[in-house]
Amino acid sequence: MAYFYWTGRELGWLRTQALTSFQRHHPTWRVVLGSPEDRDVPPGVELLLDDVTDPLLPPAARSDCWRWHVLRSGGFYADTDVIFLRNVEALFRGNRDAYITQDIGTPISRQRGGYRADGSRSTVPSISIGVLGAREGSIFFQRVHHHARRQPPGTDYQSHGTLLLVQRWAEFTRNLMIYNIPGSAFYRQGSSARHVRKLWTETG
Repeated sequence: MAYFYWTGRELGWLRTQALTSFQRHHPTWRVVLGSPEDRDVPPGVELLLDDVTDPLLPPAARSDCWRWHVLRSGGFYADTDVIFLRNVEALFRGNRDAYITQDIGTPISRQRGGYRADGSRSTVPSISIGVLGAREGSIFFQRVHHHARRQPPGTDYQSHGTLLLVQRWAEFTRNLMIYNIPGSAFYRQGSSARHVRKLWTETG
């Protein structure tokens, strides 16, 4: 099961391509788009109305809480600005409790007090939650979901997402096998319109 989420008014070109490019490379997967409201979706994509997150939360926080909610039962999640160029199943083998991507491919264990790929100093883990995976009954995502539900609305748009993981990483991962997906597997190119058009043209 592959999950995506969108709170905007329309999917638009990029969001639609995220869904259809995943379908193209994973023809046997169920693809689900979560949304707080009814909307048109591409053929073969299932719409799942979000009735589990707090409607008073900002859109980014609702998206974070929704991904924690669905991943408790296992599956794959990606943001709707990720365009897929190949099948990703090989990255999610090994029956780990959770699969986490990291910015610029830097291992979490080296990020605190380390350096980012651009040479700047990193004082906190740089965890990306744009691509995630979980096995059925993931303890990691149960823990994250438990705390996210009790997290008050914050002033930072990542208060229920990356910041929550950074603050409680040791607690969330205690006694668990977490697979760190290299960030370069998903973030090899920038997200500018020029890069998107180039990638889409080259891959058909």
